[in-house]
Amino acid sequence: MKRSVKYLLSTLVVLIFISCGDDSKPVVKPQPEPEEYRSYTIMFYGSGGGLDEFFESMIRTITEVSGLSQNRYINVVGQMKWSKGYVSSNSLGNGDVSRFKYNHRTNEVQYSRYKGPEFRIDEAENLAEFIEWARQEAPADEYILLFGGHGNGYHPSFDGVTRGILRDDMYTAYLGVGDLREAFEMSDMRFKLILMECCLMNTIEYATELAPYADYYYASSHVVAVTNSELPCFVEGLILNYEEEDAVLKAGMYGIDELYDALDVWEEELSLDASITQCSSIDALNSEVRNFVDIVVGFYDKEAVIGEEAMMQEYGFTTKNIDEALSNSYHFLSSALDPQRVEWYRRAYTYDIVSAVNNVASATNLPELKKSALKVEQAASEALIHQRTCSCDAVYYSVALVNSSEWSSLGFDEAGYEALAFDMATGWSRLLQRNNATYPH
Repeated sequence: MKRSVKYLLSTLVVLIFISCGDDSKPVVKPQPEPEEYRSYTIMFYGSGGGLDEFFESMIRTITEVSGLSQNRYINVVGQMKWSKGYVSSNSLGNGDVSRFKYNHRTNEVQYSRYKGPEFRIDEAENLAEFIEWARQEAPADEYILLFGGHGNGYHPSFDGVTRGILRDDMYTAYLGVGDLREAFEMSDMRFKLILMECCLMNTIEYATELAPYADYYYASSHVVAVTNSELPCFVEGLILNYEEEDAVLKAGMYGIDELYDALDVWEEELSLDASITQCSSIDALNSEVRNFVDIVVGFYDKEAVIGEEAMMQEYGFTTKNIDEALSNSYHFLSSALDPQRVEWYRRAYTYDIVSAVNNVASATNLPELKKSALKVEQAASEALIHQRTCSCDAVYYSVALVNSSEWSSLGFDEAGYEALAFDMATGWSRLLQRNNATYPH
């Protein structure tokens, strides 16, 4: 008897101590007529170790549960760079690269060795070449790109490790957001959805940088929603909704709901969330963030001229109140973490932008700033079209919050933070350079 995705997730999500169950059969729609419905290709691009059997079990789940073999208009192709030292039927243990394609005729996943350990996961042209190969192997009306592997958020630290995805163990390197943009430009591709099966990627920097290349962006601010389990849920959702006008969006929403309805427990020191962004709304959100930054930075500028005492007399607050409000903003960690880990994660994974602007607006108690913060929250809500969380009511987009001394000590100017599309749109670095908040350790 076929088992549902939700039931099989109980074996797939052990990496983060999640279990679930359901014995019901999935509802599989009949194969559509070729001229009636759109075709879809999911491109999987990943790296890591220990994901071989895990990933194959996901594909088996798809083929057994979702009726993929009965629907020739949904294809799955992919590429995986294995971690050095990991040996399996598809990995030689030397950091080599495999490609695969689901074969509808045989109902199997066909693997082939593609490259040796010299392959660089952090080079844009390699991603562009994969996209072109996948497009030729499985042409479709709409394309979904799924990244699987380590994710490091996006923080304007001088340490490039916090700027990328898909760790390449051979070179201790990551595929950076600049490489992603370059690869998409080279391949002249726009995706229906870009899905990050990676930790902590729902930063406003990434959403801004990738918005020109996708209709929707799926990612998590805390950690990956359910480690390496999005793919079977997403594909099942796509098959259940392929006849809908926007099947990809409905599949993403279905996948998130399936994952979170299945959650029984989770690792207490981490929080889980997953969200889908409407990329066309990012410009409006950044515009409101810019308005907010302009107002707040203006207070730092004025206090530098008139002094703290005059500032308090004129406005009833000083920039110290702003600093305190920033430091008390919601950040994506549990208090169960030890102080050293909190500090490391904080530098890499940052704070929630809506929490930050609302806290500052409340601390200043200015109608103008409160109105601006409300507009930021409204714009963020319009961009974030579907979300589920485990530990809080709402999470929007993570954003860097560091004080001016930390900015200087980490060499952010040399790191080129102002070249980010997000900062160009909002001037966020002006706030980072001016504030003197003391963040929790």
